[in-house]
Amino acid sequence: MESERVGVVDHEVGVPSELAKEEDVLMLLSSIDIRGNPGPTSYIRDVACRLQHLSSPQSEFPLAMEVLPDSYDSVPRKYGISLLPDEMLAAIFDLAIDPLTKWRAADKISGIVKLSHVNRQFRSILLAYPQYWTDVSSILKPETVKLCLLRTRGSPLTVLLNVTCFFSPIEFRFDPALTELILHSNHWKSLIVSYRWVYDDDKGTRRIPLLTSEPWHHTLIDTPLLEELTISQEKEFSGLAHAFDWSNWICPKLRELNLINDFPTHLPGLSQISTLSLRLAIDDEKIYHIFSEISRMQNLQDLALELTSIPYDEDIIVYDPFKISQVRRLRITTTVHFSEKDFSPVLKRSIFSSLFFPGVDNLVVEMKGDNVLGYDAIWDDGYHPNRKFYFNKEINRIFRHINQFPLVESLRLDISSQYSYREDPDLRLEVYIPLNMLPSLKRVELKSNRFFDIKEPEHPDETFYPEEDAVAPRVVGNAFPLLDSATLDMSANPASARWIQDYLHKTKDRRCWHASFQLTIGREDSSGRREESYVGEKALQWCNDLLSKNINEGEYEDDSDEMGREVEE
Repeated sequence: MESERVGVVDHEVGVPSELAKEEDVLMLLSSIDIRGNPGPTSYIRDVACRLQHLSSPQSEFPLAMEVLPDSYDSVPRKYGISLLPDEMLAAIFDLAIDPLTKWRAADKISGIVKLSHVNRQFRSILLAYPQYWTDVSSILKPETVKLCLLRTRGSPLTVLLNVTCFFSPIEFRFDPALTELILHSNHWKSLIVSYRWVYDDDKGTRRIPLLTSEPWHHTLIDTPLLEELTISQEKEFSGLAHAFDWSNWICPKLRELNLINDFPTHLPGLSQISTLSLRLAIDDEKIYHIFSEISRMQNLQDLALELTSIPYDEDIIVYDPFKISQVRRLRITTTVHFSEKDFSPVLKRSIFSSLFFPGVDNLVVEMKGDNVLGYDAIWDDGYHPNRKFYFNKEINRIFRHINQFPLVESLRLDISSQYSYREDPDLRLEVYIPLNMLPSLKRVELKSNRFFDIKEPEHPDETFYPEEDAVAPRVVGNAFPLLDSATLDMSANPASARWIQDYLHKTKDRRCWHASFQLTIGREDSSGRREESYVGEKALQWCNDLLSKNINEGEYEDDSDEMGREVEE
């Protein structure tokens, strides 16, 4: 039996013959003895190293699997996790805690406190690592916040400030823990200010009374380490006052700003922001002032802009042009609806007609399909006779002028439907790829969670009301950019293959064939993401093969003449 316990799976990686003896020694030790003795810890590391080597050579894998149980049996089960080194336990704690986002700082602290009460070992580890206590929220009890701050030992903090807002009259109030948090503002690295509106006046019935905001509104707040600021406001109340007077804030290191239905126009650090994420309602009354401010943010390099729809009519406003030339990377996010009551397309057409980004070289357009607007969901019966998401019309509302994105070299269209094919097989998506509006384009990436058709809208500059005539008309270019690559990050879509095929044929017709053009097909399966690449003629052949296969199987009609016109246009 002893000889069966001896074996060499790799040249220098053996299964120890002395494991049984080592186990006998370990069984005589208490948990305290084990933690005070470097021998068992070293032994665990040694076993881990050998197991890693055992799992490497696949040719010897069956033999390794026969030997591994003996190695595992040598670890006394009664000690369990106590044998793991502190740094390994700390890594496990990180994995358990990380999924809790900074928006749930209170839950994260609660989880850490529970872990620290498991045993002395867990507690000593958690107290030894200050970073576990650096995410704090004002909704915690003041004594809990004070204890967490003590355990951070001066480490940079991620802070969530909750602002409770009341009606009649409008009043802002803070959690009691704000007082303690403000005392440590010199350690704030990331700050979230979240507004929460309540409709019942329960100021006097709360177990822990809230603090009135008046003493804090005009307070000078120094945040020398603050790098990221997030402000989240409910859409319906975005035009109301702020709980803080941002002009009194000092934040010399602020670089990233994330704004939801809000914009702190008086914040002194705006000029140094390099990354801005902005979500606004399409009818926000401050849109003109916000874009005016953005155009003056000279250090801004990355801009993510999301315009959310509205379920009611608004006046059409015609804006003067905004030239935002400093931005290099731009992400635009919009939502398309079934609802014919959606007035948002009219306002989007007006807004994007005024926006010019002459310096952007990387552009991402994310378009989401949703069945109804938020307020309509109550009356929605789930049936819509027009089962189409017209993303092609949305594209034309975004791309308004040939000089709007003159330097864009990389374009990504990210199309997503609320419904999968199984949930709604009759749903159709129409998409348009605006090559003629992007003269410098080199790379195209198409991503979608279901198939779509590629076609120009029947009315390229569709209008609904006479008042829209005041908006500048769409100025279409005749650009034909020479692409270096195209990526299809989706299942093999015949319409995409047809579009690429026609584009490549057109390059040959124009005598500008790009022999090094690369087509990349990305797929997600059970083993993760896989990519296949085809260069030059092989890319064209891939398109031909896919289309022939689908035509033969009766799943796709040959409409090459129509598709050819789309690429030509």
